Formats: sequence, structure tokens, C-alpha cells
Amino acid sequence: MSETLPKKLFLCGHRKCGTTMFSNLFDGHPELMVYPTDISVLYGYFPYYLEAHPDPQERRNRLECVVFQTLSRLIDKFGLRQELPLDAFRSHFFSSIRDEELGRIPALIDRLESSFRAAVPGLPERPKWSVIKETSIEIYAHHLFAWYPDCKVVQLIRDPRDNYASIKSGHEKHYQVFGESQKHGLASLLHRGRLGMQLASLHQRRFGNHRYAVLRFEDLVTKPSEVMEGICRFLGIVFDDCLKVPTILGKPTHGNNFDGEKFYELTARNVGRWRERITDEEAMIIEFHFRELLTAFGYEPAFEETQAADAACEFYKWVNYSYFYRDSFPAMQRRNA
Repeated sequence: MSETLPKKLFLCGHRKCGTTMFSNLFDGHPELMVYPTDISVLYGYFPYYLEAHPDPQERRNRLECVVFQTLSRLIDKFGLRQELPLDAFRSHFFSSIRDEELGRIPALIDRLESSFRAAVPGLPERPKWSVIKETSIEIYAHHLFAWYPDCKVVQLIRDPRDNYASIKSGHEKHYQVFGESQKHGLASLLHRGRLGMQLASLHQRRFGNHRYAVLRFEDLVTKPSEVMEGICRFLGIVFDDCLKVPTILGKPTHGNNFDGEKFYELTARNVGRWRERITDEEAMIIEFHFRELLTAFGYEPAFEETQAADAACEFYKWVNYSYFYRDSFPAMQRRNA
């Protein structure tokens, strides 16, 4: 591509760790161009959808769903039809991308970025960084640095007990609709959330803390000026007070919590509230699986390790039966009959 694009800053973290709010803090900074929601082309498209669907039209249809229907929901939620002309963005993207680029993720991301710049008015003319957020893309970090050697990554982490409390609060209104029970949500946290926290430490060593930064949600909401000034040094940009106020394409925006409360500024209201929002048993299960990570990242376990172990063993009985157990006994009985 002939167009010179800014360097890329990728924002990531487990779901309900505050990544949406964090991304919205960058909006409006004169040295940053911020894509307004999850770019979605990794977990929704790469690599397994691509492997199973070589047909270019199927890939285009998938991108229409994964990218542009996601943007459409954002527009409807926040009233962004003027700020984000979706038809122009979609038209520019699909008319400019070639079939062979549909299978090359960096080319695809670059096309999305250039089409976004072409269609959306009021973006910075010469941004230093393009800010791209997608939940959980820390698991793609080795790909990101191979595709974009000069990129940087900021991973947000959160006390996993508060993290699960936030997920649990959205059970009835959101996750249940997709067939996820509360126990499935907890099992996901133990598997995916723990992997994310393990990678946070590993990636800093692997890629260097000058390229890979790890940020605690709790620090961001309790001392935002200090934290965002540190992020500015990490990126080599000038601090601006807009970095403490979340917006989307210049419009004030509230957080996406499930409690029906609309916060238009950073708040520490839910920090440490897991005791009120989840059961002791759930907290013990989490502590057993995250125990050494809690300590490593400055979170204090609240229960004895043996208590936590007993709770984790009970929960695993459900995990095993739900995910791994196959009842082979009837077949054995028929063979022995």
C-alpha cells in the first residue's frame, strides 16, 4: 500500500477488564487515531475461519458481519451516525481490498485503517499512533510483533475476583442469551483469564517493557493522571487532559457495565467489591487457580489455600462432567452382554 500509516498501538485484556473504557480514553488526542470498537478480525476471523473458508465471497460476507455489524451496533448505541458514516466506510473498504488480501491479516488491518481514515471526518491529520483494541489479543502478540515490528501493546489486567463479578453481573442481560451459564463464565475465567495474566508477565520479558506494557485496572481508575502520563512516555506523546475522559469520536461515552449505571468518567466504584457481588465459594475457586498470580500482581488472597483447594475440586467435578466426561459404561455393558 502506498499510503503511510501510523505505527500501531494494540490494547488488550480479558473481557470486562476495562479495555473498552481504556480505549475510549485515547479518543480525541491530537497524536492518536482511535478505532472506536473491537476490530474483531482476530478472534472472529483469524486463523480458523480463514482456514475453513477459502472462498473470497464467504470471507467478505464474514467481514461484513464481524466488522461492520459490530460498528452498526456501536452507532445505534451511542448515536454516532454523523460521526461514523458507515456506508462510506464499508464501500471504501470492500472496493479497495483485493481478494488475496482477505487472507493476510496485516493487509486486512491496514485496509480497514486506511478506509476508516478516508471515511471518518475530523480525525488527526498526522497521528503518531493508530490505536486498535480487541479483547484478548494478547494471545496473538507474537503475530502482532511479526506483522508490525514497531508496534506496541498495552495489556490491561484486573483482580480476577472483580473481573468475574463483572462477568457475573451480565449473566441475565447478556451472556445467558448466548447460552453461557454462570458456571460457564467462571470456567472461562479460570481458563482464559488465567492464560491472559500468565502472558502479561511473560510478554514483558519476551518483547521488552519498552514495547509491551502491563497496566492494572485498579491503578488506572484510582490514579489516572499518573498512569496516563506513564502511557504517554511509553508512546512518546504529549500528555493531554482528554486522556482522563472517555469519548468515542469526540462524543462523551459511558462505560459498558451491566448494572445499568452510566459513568461518564473513570470510577473506582467496583474495585474490591467482589465480596458483595460473588459468593465465597466462587472467590475461593478463583483464588486457587490464580493464587501465585494474585500475589505477583499485588492482589491479596482472602482465603486459606486448603479452603480454596476444596472449592476448586468441587467445581472441577462440574467442569469435568460438562466438558470432558464421556459415558462409556453403556457401551462396555453392551459389549460384555
